[in-house]
Amino acid sequence: MQLTVLVNNCVHRPGLKAEHGLSLWLEVENHAYLFDTGASGLVVENARTLGVPLEKASAIILSHGHYDHTGGLLAVLKTIKKKVTIFAHPSIWEKKGHLSEVGIRNIGIPFSKEVLAEAGADFDLFSGPRAIGANMWLTGEIPRKTVFERVESSLVHAEGNSWKPDPILDDQALIIKTQKGLVVITGCAHSGIINTITYSLEYARTDRLYAVIGGFHLWHASKEQLRLTMESIRAFKPSYLITGHCTGLTAAMELKAFFPQQCHFLDVGLKFEL
Repeated sequence: MQLTVLVNNCVHRPGLKAEHGLSLWLEVENHAYLFDTGASGLVVENARTLGVPLEKASAIILSHGHYDHTGGLLAVLKTIKKKVTIFAHPSIWEKKGHLSEVGIRNIGIPFSKEVLAEAGADFDLFSGPRAIGANMWLTGEIPRKTVFERVESSLVHAEGNSWKPDPILDDQALIIKTQKGLVVITGCAHSGIINTITYSLEYARTDRLYAVIGGFHLWHASKEQLRLTMESIRAFKPSYLITGHCTGLTAAMELKAFFPQQCHFLDVGLKFEL
């Protein structure tokens, strides 16, 4: 499989642009998939610069319903100009927010379901694990078992007329079984990166982890959580850790120091053969 980074917080070379978001172009055997769409139409601009044919996407995969993973969806659909399947969890349509000292900011999908459907979106929504191709699955909801991984209390969703802590049940990962081992691709890993890896291996019925790719959501992690996370990852013995977006610069540097050979960064424009 080949992976091209279309959107991330950092760029690899001039001529490309970055934003707070994530979008990956995946080519698996004879099919192509767009995993998340970044925060804006920048995904289309970077794809054009890199020569990535978005119109050839077999499907679009949404890791969860936050704007920095769904904000480019309408621009992508207008570029594709035909009906395309979008795999996601039903909870992507919840009203989602971020709580801070200045109030609650809306961080959900910035488009209505009707507008996206009119542009060609054919939503295939499910909460459990789902096969989407040969040796490819979406995890659906990920069990939360670790004692050191928690969803941030500042992330909320609307329940009736009030805001409540959001468990982000829509958070899911893409898993691909290869001859070299399992590839796990995350958006933000709000469920916890260790929970995500553990469940992915259990579901795929393998103990061979080849690569973990995406946001690890460690930007807010304490030193203790980061230590436990790295020690847990080491026990899985991955060949590649390709990380960015919400992992955070401090955590990314710690990961690189701890895994100097395995760790790489998801800079826009980079291509990885896995």
